[in-house]
Amino acid sequence: MSFLTDERGNRSTARLLCALELVYVWVLGWRDSLAGGIDVPGPVWALHGSLVVALITWAAGPRIAQHLGGQVAGVAQGVAQAAKRLMGTDDRYKDSERDP
Repeated sequence: MSFLTDERGNRSTARLLCALELVYVWVLGWRDSLAGGIDVPGPVWALHGSLVVALITWAAGPRIAQHLGGQVAGVAQGVAQAAKRLMGTDDRYKDSERDP
């Protein structure tokens, strides 16, 4: 199973755990969708989603920061600008004739 090894050929615990978690989430979703199956609450799905993201990040390692670091910074900057506009603390639409 070559998908369980990293690019150096070593066994990857992160990839194994990620594969197991994805299979578990698939089975959990299948059982949740059955008519007489279990009812999985929303926070459980959120927990498993966060765990999958964490395992994918672990499996990707430091390479993920190289590819996504700039994008995450751009998103954070956009959120900060939107928060300023919502709070009315930005000077973009300030009327210079009325306000000193």
